[in-house]
Amino acid sequence: MYERMLRSSTAARSLYGGISLGELAALRASGAITTEFVVKFLHERHLQDVDREEAIGFAFVPAPEDWRYYEQPERMTVSCDYGPVLGGAGRMIPVSGLRSALESARTEGPADLQVVGRALAHQAYHSPLREPGRRRLESLLKRSTLDRPAIPVVTSIPGRYTVSSGAEAADALVVSETQPAGVP
Repeated sequence: MYERMLRSSTAARSLYGGISLGELAALRASGAITTEFVVKFLHERHLQDVDREEAIGFAFVPAPEDWRYYEQPERMTVSCDYGPVLGGAGRMIPVSGLRSALESARTEGPADLQVVGRALAHQAYHSPLREPGRRRLESLLKRSTLDRPAIPVVTSIPGRYTVSSGAEAADALVVSETQPAGVP
């Protein structure tokens, strides 16, 4: 569905879309938010929560293996479900969790989990661990008014795939902080 919607656009833009940070770019391109707001949003999102050490990792899980191993809410969660890749050969799974849990799971699961170094990523994404960040973003959005997108924006937030108002855009930005993304 998502792919058909994107491919059906003609030379004139009929919609914008993105995944994670791409949603911010799409909202900016559609006129719903300003560049200044994007900077404020990213500043709030990337404040480090010092009471725990979060991390992200990536694994390519071959098709016959159970990729759901990485969906263990008490230890780690799949940040985005991209579905099968490489013609169904497997799934590329981005995982978020506590750094200690991800590092211990590097070779335990059905595939090698590559944990991103602290210098490149110091927090989880699209994870229940991001609740403090979600509250900061919600506070920022309550103090801000997002405009109606001039062109609808397709997001990767399950249940909120098309955003066509400022309120829907704000809701999607807050929800995506703690809920996994998905691409149908």
